[in-house]
Amino acid sequence: MDTLPTEGLRPMKRSISYYRDYISDAYLSHLLKEATPVAGVENLVQIGQTGGLENAQSLSFLCELYEKLEGDLNKVLLQRIKDRKFIDERTKASVAFNKDWKRDFLSPEYRTVFGLEDGDGRIVMGPKRADYHAAGGKPVAAIPEYLQGNHVTLFGPPDNAKLSINAMNAYHRKLKDEPAIVEELLSTQKNTPKWGADDEDSKTPLRADLISAGENLTKCLDGELSITDEVTGKKYELVNEKRSHPIKRFPGLALPSFFLFYKNNPLPLHLYDFALHLFKNWHNPEAMVFYVPKLENEEEARYIRIMLETAEKMINKIHPEYKIGTIRVMIVLENPRAVFRTHEIMDELYPYFVGASLGWHDYLASTARLFKEDANYRIPVKADPDIVIKYIKASHDLLASVVGSRGGVKVGGMYGILPVTNDLMGPSFQLTIKGYIRDVITQFKRDLTGFWVAHPDFVRLGLALVEAWNIHKKGDSSKLNTMVTSLLDKKYHQEVLDFIHGPDIEGLNKNDPMYARSLIVADIKESNYIANNHPDEIRYNVFQSLQYITDWLSGNGCVALPTQIAGVPARVMDDLATAERSRWEVWHEIHHGRFSLEDFLRIAHEELHFIRKDKSNDKKIVQVKWDERTDKWYPLAFNLMVKLMTDPEPVEFATQLLLPFTIESVRNAADPWKAATLIDPMKFKVSDKILRFNYYFEMCGNLSFAETLSKNTAVDLQHAQHLIMNFDKAGILEAASFHGDIGEGKKTLDKMASSEQAKVLSEDQKIKTELIEQGKNYLNKFGMKFLISAKDKTGVELLAALKERFNNSETQEIQNARAALWEITKKRLLAHPLNQLSENLNLALSKHKINGAQISIMNGRDQLQNIYLGSAQRETWFEMASLSKTVGSAFAIEYFKNKNIPLTTSVDKLLSQTASDFRLNDPRVDLTHLMSHSALNMHYVNGVPADRKMPPIQDFLKGNADYNYPPVKVINTPGEVFQYSGAGFVVLEHLIEAIEKKSIFELTICPRHK
Repeated sequence: MDTLPTEGLRPMKRSISYYRDYISDAYLSHLLKEATPVAGVENLVQIGQTGGLENAQSLSFLCELYEKLEGDLNKVLLQRIKDRKFIDERTKASVAFNKDWKRDFLSPEYRTVFGLEDGDGRIVMGPKRADYHAAGGKPVAAIPEYLQGNHVTLFGPPDNAKLSINAMNAYHRKLKDEPAIVEELLSTQKNTPKWGADDEDSKTPLRADLISAGENLTKCLDGELSITDEVTGKKYELVNEKRSHPIKRFPGLALPSFFLFYKNNPLPLHLYDFALHLFKNWHNPEAMVFYVPKLENEEEARYIRIMLETAEKMINKIHPEYKIGTIRVMIVLENPRAVFRTHEIMDELYPYFVGASLGWHDYLASTARLFKEDANYRIPVKADPDIVIKYIKASHDLLASVVGSRGGVKVGGMYGILPVTNDLMGPSFQLTIKGYIRDVITQFKRDLTGFWVAHPDFVRLGLALVEAWNIHKKGDSSKLNTMVTSLLDKKYHQEVLDFIHGPDIEGLNKNDPMYARSLIVADIKESNYIANNHPDEIRYNVFQSLQYITDWLSGNGCVALPTQIAGVPARVMDDLATAERSRWEVWHEIHHGRFSLEDFLRIAHEELHFIRKDKSNDKKIVQVKWDERTDKWYPLAFNLMVKLMTDPEPVEFATQLLLPFTIESVRNAADPWKAATLIDPMKFKVSDKILRFNYYFEMCGNLSFAETLSKNTAVDLQHAQHLIMNFDKAGILEAASFHGDIGEGKKTLDKMASSEQAKVLSEDQKIKTELIEQGKNYLNKFGMKFLISAKDKTGVELLAALKERFNNSETQEIQNARAALWEITKKRLLAHPLNQLSENLNLALSKHKINGAQISIMNGRDQLQNIYLGSAQRETWFEMASLSKTVGSAFAIEYFKNKNIPLTTSVDKLLSQTASDFRLNDPRVDLTHLMSHSALNMHYVNGVPADRKMPPIQDFLKGNADYNYPPVKVINTPGEVFQYSGAGFVVLEHLIEAIEKKSIFELTICPRHK
């Protein structure tokens, strides 16, 4: 266990080391200071208040279970850390090998981490047995009747009572104009709809919501949940028959609780959710079914079995009537490591295992993480609506072969596309239902016995499709054909019927050497739908991610976000899994140099601006509006998204950055980002380059302006003015698009623009209306918006200025626009300084009465900023003085290393091998002595004025009267006495020039400046 010293507390042990990735030492210390004891439970403290299924007895049960399992859990999570390191190191080595041997990514000989063993002899990634995909093996334990048959499963969180009732009553949600064939098919089918009550990816784990989720789910299982809408007065309650069967999905092993701490350690969130549900609902066997997410191998499956066995024994001890072995689990194969160990996972989970499903968004995101060090890898693009049909076949086949042959339930993945309206014959619904039918039929063809849906309206249709397919398999296709043609517009009939009755796509032979990679979709060079690095694909992922992260931070874990499919508006159900997919797709393109960081940041700012202004149109709709609920979360979501998509060493899961914002003290802060970064600055650190780019882009709104000035450490007002005053019209339009229109409403203005237009906003509406109308006239005449610095100006003043400028020529107004942009930007730069560097330098200049100074700052290769203070100008030259010795030594060390010349080599020996006639006449002087001031004379060396030609360096070696140089000579026993020596560097420069027969200028100048 790790020891954590925290201020005001005795040293604490971190029983689950892995949780430091989520709750750093700084955060844990902060949380424990805020926590209060839980009444009746020794050593348990909390943030917030207990409620729902939480009570002294259930929480004591949780703490006891945790104590029994902490060692096993710590072991498997520590192994994850070791495995990640192994995978990254071996992937890097494999990439280098493939490059050296010119092996193509699609070649079977392309080396990956597959099959490689760690120091303990474990195969970290890939199958342990040759028949990993084959049928056979010990049958699963008897499946209870309530889990038999086909699984049509709606997924969604149970924290909202109304939505929980809708999920339970999904069978009865009949679409308007539902074809009669649907009811006919439902009358003969025997399957019970399922509800994946999800406290994982589709739920923001706020304590109050988790409490509500536990309470609602228990009432659903007991048939007692009801609610009356406070606005409409309508009562919602559970139906008495054909209710959905809930299957609880608890959080993954990686997540700690941010609100319960036992013996100063965060309790695992999966244990919290599982234990409280079990403690309350142990008496109901149908409640004892769980979805287990994000397992990676059989070792983690073994931990889950130990967890179930331990919990059942504890319940049996309290309630002897409880029958051990009642629990059943469905696993979600959503990790590329797990799919190769399906047999082993099933064996480890016996007798609890009942079936498996495929969470393909997480599946693809995890594969992208696995291959993060391989620039040749490309994840299937998120925008492709046919991912399941095109890319998931191999994993479907394995699921059917392995799980099916052993008698388990085999459930495919989620169909997450939804219509924008419920008009059955409307374009959006038609597009969506066509895709739904294709998706479901594909999974039937692959011998799967279930699928997930994202909306309750699809449950009835899904059950009817199951029945129609089962009848079709017996030889009668009429009902299936009738259902399809009844649901679809005539123009789609033949296309979909041909698809239904045609063959599935051809999959790879399992003996093909590329089969294993095809199984995890790591066998494509580029999507044939749209390129991963196409700006539209990057923009799509950014637009969706900004909205999803904002909604998650606001408290929702899933949201139906707008999209376009074949030009038709639709919605796609996003949860944390889809957000992970998006961020890994964009991360790969930026990290591996296929999309520039600057273009990504520009797109990110443009999409945030689009959302703030709500520029929704028939092609692109903002679903998560920028309003009072989301106002403080959108800027935070922007920061988190940028960090997730650009960090050189990205976090494993987005929740590592998101979960701290579930803390009430952080959530309730006026600026949650500032509150979180004050607790732990390193956890949320963004690169200086990105901070500077974002700063300059927000100041002006122009890409080239931000890109150029972001190379500077301090604000250079002269440079900023020069750039803006040289904008062409396109540059003006680009910048202007990010500035608010004069007279615009406060709601759609950012904070800077809102402050600048404060006097305008308080004007009479008549003035504001005229400003907007005249602004439109100005735009029509000049092709650009009216730009003026509005700070401290009234609406009347601005209106007068607008009317006056309306009479100018376009050339004059372009110049006026430049001047206005500069005035606006300058005021912003002065009001919101990037840092205090310039101010502090000028204060120092004044304090010490310095007439002029120049400072050069290097913050990266070819990134040099010169700052001119006082009387110093751009044309003023200063000597670099002793800084040249540091730079020269760095160059020389690298130079001699590349020449394979040891630094202990005698200087005279090296000189003798050149045409130089200069000698130190002491063979003991080596290269190190020249750079360490430990042999030669000459304290400082004098400079050569800039208006004179620099003499050759050898002219200084034997003395130079013109510049007052004494002859170079050895004055101390080499290496024994330190005496500052400029002569050592004069000799060093001469030596390198003599070896190369070139001037030091030629040898050191950057190639691009030659």
